[in-house]
Amino acid sequence: MRRHLPTRVVAIAAMVAAGSLGSIALVSGTAGASAPTVSCTTGTLKITGSGTISGCNDAANTGGKGTIAANISKKTGTITWNKTGTTTFKFTEKAVKNTKCAKGDSEISETATTTGGTSKALKSIPKGQVSTTLVCLKGSSLTLVKGEKYQI
Repeated sequence: MRRHLPTRVVAIAAMVAAGSLGSIALVSGTAGASAPTVSCTTGTLKITGSGTISGCNDAANTGGKGTIAANISKKTGTITWNKTGTTTFKFTEKAVKNTKCAKGDSEISETATTTGGTSKALKSIPKGQVSTTLVCLKGSSLTLVKGEKYQI
């Protein structure tokens, strides 16, 4: 039996940001929300809610990389960018049919909405921005679908 474990975004905006860790080829928006403008090519995330992202564009406002800390029970998180501020976000997640992850891994769709931020990062990643990301869950680690980027 496969068990669904909570994930972070990141991604994420993942996530993020919104953050999330955001979007693996799937960037969605809602009325009044802006589309993601920052993308990151690499992410190392754990189901505990901690991780890093790197290879981010807009280095002037993101520093090119950041660390992620998420509160899994509250479904909120913060990306602390490399000397350029923070991005805060809330996220939702749902398991989806596995079409892009390795056999045995779980494919998860995470949607993140930016709730705020500080300093230069807020210029690139404004409040209300929405992004959706597909990630693969293997054990306690989350990875991007091969060839995709986090849109934040």
